[in-house]
Amino acid sequence: MLFERIGNVVSSLMEQLYEVIVYALCNAGKGDIVMKFYKEMVCKNIEVDMNLYNVLMNCLSRSGNILDVRLVGEDMINVSQVPQQKVYSCILRSFCFGRRIRESLQLLCELNNENIMLDPENFEVLVQGLCRDGKISDVLEICSIMKQNNVVDGDIYGSIINGYLRRNEVSKAFDMFRSMKESGHTPKASSLQ
Repeated sequence: MLFERIGNVVSSLMEQLYEVIVYALCNAGKGDIVMKFYKEMVCKNIEVDMNLYNVLMNCLSRSGNILDVRLVGEDMINVSQVPQQKVYSCILRSFCFGRRIRESLQLLCELNNENIMLDPENFEVLVQGLCRDGKISDVLEICSIMKQNNVVDGDIYGSIINGYLRRNEVSKAFDMFRSMKESGHTPKASSLQ
């Protein structure tokens, strides 16, 4: 009985130690090293929570370890039984966080081909980043995918309007505003700034 308790305490301490190490490595931007500890966690059946998954994916994405981001996503589905939609949302956000726009667009195309659709708020980060970078044509391509699946909302329109305004394309911004109103979406104050 005593040895069993000691074993449980040691096991719990090991889990906490692995988590602390992974968080510390991610905070230090050590994406290449953190994956080794993550793999050990999986091998030792140490549970990983959503916060740690998000931190890990963001770190790997910033480090350029796109294959590892996808590997962690597969583990989320297969090992932790996280729903696909939530996993792909995490992957998309990590790509956006790591400014991996090309990978984000590629993932959206893959999801569209597999008929897996994300919620509108999952697209907001990508749309805002693309608008900030002046890549309105990519945003419009994303919006056409979203329209096909009826997931465009006022926030997406607002981001596009702001993107046009940043480029001094007032007439296109006004056309988008009109299109938003015609589709029944309500503009937010940020759309009008």
